[in-house]
Amino acid sequence: MLKALCILTICFVDLFGYTISSDDNYQVYKEDKYSIIYTLDYQEEAKFIKQNIDDFIKQNDKSFGYSFNEPIKIVLVSNNIQVANGFSNQTPFNMGIYFIGGSGMNDYFGTTSWLATLFAHEMIHNYQMNAKKSTVSKTLHKYLGDNSNLISVGPIPLFTLPNLLLPTLFLEGNAVLNESLRHNGGRLYNGSLNALKNSLIFSNKIDTSRLINDHLEFPYRSEKYIVGGYFMKYLAKHHGINKVNKFYYEHSDHYVNPLSLNLTFKKYFGISFESSVENFVKYTKDKYKNFKELKPKTLLAKSKSSIDLSKIDNKIYFITSDLKSKKQLHSYDINSDNHVYNNTRFQNGKVFKYNDTFYVAASGVISPREQKWGLFDEDNYILDTTKGKKIDDIYDDKLAYININESFLYSKLYINDQFYAKVSSSTLFDKSGNIYYFKQLNDKRVLYKNKNEIFRFDGYFSKIIDIVDDEIYFIANTENGSSLYKFSNNKLNRLHASDNIINGKIIDKDNAIVVSVTANGYNVSKISLASQAVSNIEYEDVVNENENDQESYAFKFDNKLEDLHSVTYNEWSQLEFSYLYPSYQHDSKDGSIYKFDAHFQDIVDFNSLDIYRHKDKKENIAGFRYTHTKDISFKIDLHKIINKDADQGDYGGSLEIYDPLLKKGRHSVDVKLKKYYADTFKDKKPMIFNLNHTYKETMKFESSPYFATKLSGIFKEDREDKIYGADLSVNANIFRQLYSHFQILRLYSDVDKLEDYRGIGLTTNVLNSQQDITNVLIEDNNNDIFVKDITKLSIGLSTTIDLSYYFTNFPISIRNEVISYTHNLYNYNVVANTDETITENVLSLKLNLLAVHLFPIPLTIKYIKNDSTPDEYKTKVGIEVHF
Repeated sequence: MLKALCILTICFVDLFGYTISSDDNYQVYKEDKYSIIYTLDYQEEAKFIKQNIDDFIKQNDKSFGYSFNEPIKIVLVSNNIQVANGFSNQTPFNMGIYFIGGSGMNDYFGTTSWLATLFAHEMIHNYQMNAKKSTVSKTLHKYLGDNSNLISVGPIPLFTLPNLLLPTLFLEGNAVLNESLRHNGGRLYNGSLNALKNSLIFSNKIDTSRLINDHLEFPYRSEKYIVGGYFMKYLAKHHGINKVNKFYYEHSDHYVNPLSLNLTFKKYFGISFESSVENFVKYTKDKYKNFKELKPKTLLAKSKSSIDLSKIDNKIYFITSDLKSKKQLHSYDINSDNHVYNNTRFQNGKVFKYNDTFYVAASGVISPREQKWGLFDEDNYILDTTKGKKIDDIYDDKLAYININESFLYSKLYINDQFYAKVSSSTLFDKSGNIYYFKQLNDKRVLYKNKNEIFRFDGYFSKIIDIVDDEIYFIANTENGSSLYKFSNNKLNRLHASDNIINGKIIDKDNAIVVSVTANGYNVSKISLASQAVSNIEYEDVVNENENDQESYAFKFDNKLEDLHSVTYNEWSQLEFSYLYPSYQHDSKDGSIYKFDAHFQDIVDFNSLDIYRHKDKKENIAGFRYTHTKDISFKIDLHKIINKDADQGDYGGSLEIYDPLLKKGRHSVDVKLKKYYADTFKDKKPMIFNLNHTYKETMKFESSPYFATKLSGIFKEDREDKIYGADLSVNANIFRQLYSHFQILRLYSDVDKLEDYRGIGLTTNVLNSQQDITNVLIEDNNNDIFVKDITKLSIGLSTTIDLSYYFTNFPISIRNEVISYTHNLYNYNVVANTDETITENVLSLKLNLLAVHLFPIPLTIKYIKNDSTPDEYKTKVGIEVHF
């Protein structure tokens, strides 16, 4: 078959998607180089962005060696979504999305201002990914827009945005370095993260293959931020920060093969990436050769997730998890030295006891439009009076908390709904109700008791862990990591020689329970204290290391700026062209085969519009698709059928309405209404209604929910025929990584004649079952058929096998495997009083692959035996990825 000019489009992954509360009203402020979109609650924060963005762009244009080829759009997401995160993308626009939730995590980020940290970190991502050195990429962007796809001309691939395929290490590590160069602190000032990096390196865990791949080993993706940040710091020390930053513009010249990372690296830095990683490891081992890791004699627990300690009624509480099975809630009795633990359904977080009920401080979904900080019980319900509050401590009836709603720019400490102080750390009461916390004064860490300063030192990181008889215990930096300190009677003492202690609680003057970080996770141990007087806390100034190469930049915080002259954000007027996806090939038999999709969207993602023209062997259509998510979610798809068959109508399409009625605890309820016009048969115009209730307990790294149920009620009307039914599925953990699966589906109809696509579909095509939930998927059958009623019973087992292998130069690695067996029984009625039964057995192997070091791609191989074809078996191979 002769193929001529071929332009193909492949979308590797949906990079754009975030949650916005639909009842929020936004403002938009525009300048030539940027736009700021924000709610009225964030006028001061929007002014902060305006005050700093011009100078920030000017400095980084110089540091990265180029300027944005389109304005940057920044969204300050409503405080209804309190996620400790932010992200930057190039699709659908050059943009940054900032969430408020990290303002309660000063102890981790080691910064003065959460918004300043987000702004610095995410803007650096924009500089990394927006780079287009080649004329080809610039031309593609000029005519096709913000296109994240691969465009191929014949066998030659072309990339508009080559740097989207850079390994996570290069994106996050460089952003962590740059966030730490703004006189605002940053993660490179946090000694506990330095301890994590040193533990990994001294355990010989760090090599090129591990760093370049998004693996499933502790500490997971955070490794790319922390070890990556120190690796970039090492490169900047030897080559200068500006040269390191200009690497991204240099690499963007690879518009054909952006995976040629080592080629760019070696040409640009004069050394291969692999050799540079080896040198970084050697440098770290030499610089931190005195790093001392805690070797506990009394190990209480291990965990793959971070651990917070609470002291309640002479007991120390904490939660551990291996991220694959049930969490454990531990309690250690200080008086009796008794340690007990039990399975728990709590979120990970700090444990509190309030009004005789246990809670954890965490951020969670509390409604279809809200995710808030607060106190959550074991059923994951929030205590209503704590919504929007990151609880730090409780003394009698007094709550000390960070008011997240007001803390985007600075963390604001409240005590019982009264503002108390701006703080730069978590806070703690003593037994008399005095409150302790750290403030940041330039590069000084200042310890307060109530409103009075009692101690200060150089640095950006420290956290108070306990107060005993006016003795203040806290974690702070050491020369090689972090450890436990005490301040008492104007004297500073270090209480242990280890450099990987990151949390603790005091038992008595000679003993403590501490958390240490290792290369394999977190340990909770009982240790003996050995007090040693010290004169200062270690402090390594990341800014001064780079001042000779880059002009120092400090954020400006001026509250006297005039209000911005903004306008109300309107989702329709803000709809803008984003990108065009073209696809064309000529076939000697079928002629021209092509697809053209033009995408329009507003930056807050309240609505989007796609205009398309598709022609191939199966369809020839032209139409549009409109999606709306504000207030109520709906999608309209309407297309003209060109060169239609006799059975086809002039038009096809669908209307879908979705409303999430409830999201609370682990429960969710939603309703969906769909009306579609089938392309295959002009008279088929069904309406489908379904109501779903879901309960789900999940584990972060498991292939199946720990326990989940879903119950769906189904109704369909098609040409006066009606279909009713229900679908119940249950997933449950049996033991370790062994899971059971159960489903029972019952559909029945009042169809008299099974013709013209009437009745309940029994299909082998997964796309048919996705379009219409009354089309029941059967893995192996001779043909698609329609039936009057059906009962499906399915039972199965699955288990995860953690065998992995990661490549440095080969583009495909394997993360783990899932083996499953399913037995399906289909009993259906074709005509009145005539039952037929099909038994099906499916054995499958899912290989969770990792493509180009970044993208998870589950590859499933199924062996299917079906008694409708007793002398045959079928093998299917499927890839579960968004193209």
